Amino acid sequence: GASLDKDCPLFKAVNMNWNDVAQMLHHCRDSSSHAPLFFQNGNPITDPTTTYANNPHAAYLDGCSIIVNHADFHHPIIANLCSSLQQ
Repeated sequence: GASLDKDCPLFKAVNMNWNDVAQMLHHCRDSSSHAPLFFQNGNPITDPTTTYANNPHAAYLDGCSIIVNHADFHHPIIANLCSSLQQ
């Protein structure tokens, strides 16, 4: 059978764990230009700073969906994947 290349950027991205995701969410929280978007019941949270202190963890625990735009700015594994896809 075929062997997996564990150094492959796609393999690393697919195998991100909770700590990787938590690190990305923590980093995006403080981003003014690439802040996360929060939705609840299909509706955008228009003032996430007031509602959740711009904290994606708090929003998630309250039932929100979190969208991280430009995730490549927030985690090196995703940045590496995006870079390799552009080559």
